[in-house]
Amino acid sequence: MTHLTVGMATYNDFDGVYFTLQSLRLYHDMRDVDLLVVDNFGCDHTKSLVESWSGGRYLRRTDVQGTAAPRDLVFREAMGDMVVCCDSHVLFPPGVLARLQEFSLQNPECDDLLQGPMLYDDLQSISTHLEPVWREEFWGTWATDSRGFDPDNEPFEIPMHGLGAFACRKSAWPGFNPRFRGFGGEEGYIHEKFRQAGRRTLCLPWFRWLHRFGRPAGVPYPLTVDDKFRNYMIGHAELGLDVTRPIEQFSARLPQERIVALAADAIWGAGIGDPSLPVQGDGREQIETPIASVAPAIVRAVDASETRARRAIVAFVPDRPNLIQQAFALRHSWLHSATGDTDLVMMGPENVLARFPDDVVKIAQRSVQGDDQWRGYRYSDAIVCYNGPGAEQLDRYTHILRTDVDTFITPAWNDFHPSGFMFGNGGYSNDDDVRQRILDIATEWGFVHRGMTNVNATWYGPTALVRRVCAITEMLTRYILNNCFTHGSGTWPGWYREVAVLYAGEIAVNHFAPDAKGTPLLDGPNTGRQSTLSYAHLHCWHTDQKFSKHAFEKGQYTLDDVRGADLSVVSDYCMAMAFRSLGDLESPVGPIMREAMENAALCAVANQEGTR
Repeated sequence: MTHLTVGMATYNDFDGVYFTLQSLRLYHDMRDVDLLVVDNFGCDHTKSLVESWSGGRYLRRTDVQGTAAPRDLVFREAMGDMVVCCDSHVLFPPGVLARLQEFSLQNPECDDLLQGPMLYDDLQSISTHLEPVWREEFWGTWATDSRGFDPDNEPFEIPMHGLGAFACRKSAWPGFNPRFRGFGGEEGYIHEKFRQAGRRTLCLPWFRWLHRFGRPAGVPYPLTVDDKFRNYMIGHAELGLDVTRPIEQFSARLPQERIVALAADAIWGAGIGDPSLPVQGDGREQIETPIASVAPAIVRAVDASETRARRAIVAFVPDRPNLIQQAFALRHSWLHSATGDTDLVMMGPENVLARFPDDVVKIAQRSVQGDDQWRGYRYSDAIVCYNGPGAEQLDRYTHILRTDVDTFITPAWNDFHPSGFMFGNGGYSNDDDVRQRILDIATEWGFVHRGMTNVNATWYGPTALVRRVCAITEMLTRYILNNCFTHGSGTWPGWYREVAVLYAGEIAVNHFAPDAKGTPLLDGPNTGRQSTLSYAHLHCWHTDQKFSKHAFEKGQYTLDDVRGADLSVVSDYCMAMAFRSLGDLESPVGPIMREAMENAALCAVANQEGTR
């Protein structure tokens, strides 16, 4: 195998390709070096230069757009083990390629992203990296580490850099998001992708490169604000970064309705109307800008034929003993209801999902609650999971129920088959101030509020629609947390941080599900003597009445409370499912659950002795 490939992406830049290739041939030993040019403009003169004069390979790929796709092709088509990808207007000082080959041979286990100081036109000034700081419409501010001045200094780690020249092993290349288009959004994105894979970006002080910024004749390819913003949103959403940052940066340049359309398209893949159409004003401005996930563990995958006309009940299970117990209770209610057309899908940390039987569909996801952009918000996972790693498995179902774990399914679920979007009734919009604040946020984002309020966290509907509403709710929840609660959490039952996801959900449902309807069949009460068949879904509200999830967690119920339970009655049904879940819990279960189990055991012993 050829050890080194030098590849470049080009678009209508014959002069740049000419001088880059000829400088390589003049000043570097190119024996056994694979030269590759990917042209997404399609220039016959460039083709002739590459193939007839330079002895390189030329790929005409006018079907791909932007800079990300042809850069990916450089790595896919490379013959070398080590790949240098550079712009078609970059020059390398003598000795750089030889030193890179030597570094690669001496460090065969290095799967890091390799970069070096960028030289300016005076051939003295350098930038060693970009600081991850936003400036106007660009993520990154040029910076210089003094260690980069001496080419003989040791490599050092950097946060990110411009992509005029970079290298890594072909086998280590993680790829750009295939949905990127146009120019922008790649810097920082690919560096974070390496970082999340447990690798680094290294600055090799001798890996120097001179980049041509000057364009007296103008830039030959389209540079639009739309493409930059969309790419940043796609990349941030993929990597779990704070999507409110690019929104804040581009709001001054794009109309609000354009921001919304492009954000929806980026996060979900389908926007409001058609985001590919240009708009009047600055939405498609030409701009001059300088360059600048481990696959989820699927414990049980479901064959598509199994779920062609199936539904799913979906919940995220955090790594907390009381919530794990509640998830087991939900499972028992699902088993009791004998739902022939419905799977139970649990999402959550892999160690949590490992505790559940294989009759549950499991999609392992890490918790995002501790990420900076969520600021410890404890309900973040319950909304992020629907578009997180592995969530595409949900597309196998025609309809899904988004639910919390402190819920129960009843046999009435088997007769619950609405075709549209349905939601349970909540209780967070308690005064005019709260309602007005929600309306103000909807207006600020250009969303239509159709008057639906107290939209609870339980949603049922076509899978694509539920996931789309979840994606917009995720985006809005971050916005509310980081902009509306910067100086306190508010006070319940007024404007209150803990229910930010409900405020966001109300806005998203009103705009994206205009035909949505509230139904009493979802989020039914967990107390009282009503018929269990009056509701398809029960939700444990905060209460001191039987059944209370808090009283159960504290061990205040005993087997006397469940003995002789009438499962046709709501409160008894909830109590029975909760007690059934105790048999599934493994030690250690935590003091609260242990107390409940011990109380139940003591009561059982006492009753046995009383019957002797």
